[in-house]
Amino acid sequence: MGCILNKHPEFLIFFEQNLFSALYRRWDSRVRGGADRQETFLQLTERYCSDVIEAAGIDLPDYRSQIRRTDGTWQTLLNEFACFAMEAGKPSACRFGDKTPHHIARTAIIARHYPYAQFLFVYRDPRDTVFSMTKESFPYTSNDPVLNAHVVGNYYETFRTPIEEGTPKNVFDVRYEDLVRDPETVTREICDFLEVEYTASMLEAKEGPIQALVGAGWVDYKGWGEVRPQPSSKANPLKDDPVMNWMLDEWIQSLGYDRSTSRPGLPERLRARFQTLPMRLQEMVFSIPWRWKYPKHSPFLLEKPVTKRQIKSWLTGGE
Repeated sequence: MGCILNKHPEFLIFFEQNLFSALYRRWDSRVRGGADRQETFLQLTERYCSDVIEAAGIDLPDYRSQIRRTDGTWQTLLNEFACFAMEAGKPSACRFGDKTPHHIARTAIIARHYPYAQFLFVYRDPRDTVFSMTKESFPYTSNDPVLNAHVVGNYYETFRTPIEEGTPKNVFDVRYEDLVRDPETVTREICDFLEVEYTASMLEAKEGPIQALVGAGWVDYKGWGEVRPQPSSKANPLKDDPVMNWMLDEWIQSLGYDRSTSRPGLPERLRARFQTLPMRLQEMVFSIPWRWKYPKHSPFLLEKPVTKRQIKSWLTGGE
């Protein structure tokens, strides 16, 4: 989705710059501790968004000078950063976004700072998501599908809760399988939602500076080519796994996917609950200091069990 939108002249969609899930969280925490708003923003963007700054060719002295002249509110600071990236790297762009999975838990915060923000919720069969997360080549989650199913359930729950409470309001659901089956129709619907004109270039292969501008590591990303299905969607053995279907049943149904008739017995259900128990306990324990340190940023989400290194980092003041 990020690639499709970046092929439109009006958009600059950053790739996993974590503008709210990490950048704002760190900025807000330090500012509440007495740090200077503008200088803190400069330090964070120059450290964590250096790939975008370098790829865009942003003039750092000019950037620093402009940031220091702002009123220091988060929205103004972030707008200035995005404007510098757009003006230097993609002059035709006038709107920006960030493709970051963690933002699924930050929609209320984003909507508070940007009341007119628009959200594209791109989803696919939850069992395919778990299968993709469990692959050895994906190092950011567990290799245990049961733990990953627990994480997927948490993500959907976290996303659904603020919407049910009325924040945010501007949400458009994009079903991945529909997009790869009929890319033009779905992309036209997305353009209608975003109130921009559809262009055929959005679905064509694209090469150029935009590939580096959105974030390091995405230059050779497959999304710059034509839309095609993810390999993990093919021959997924978890589709008929009784435990997977039991754990993800609520989301399989609510998202409109076919349910499997296979259901686990009591021993299999108890085993799955036992497997997720350590992680669920960690979620309970670590959510307490998380709410204390980042009061505006709950809920606390884990992608995999906490390591000893992470625990040590937290105890010594790490983020």
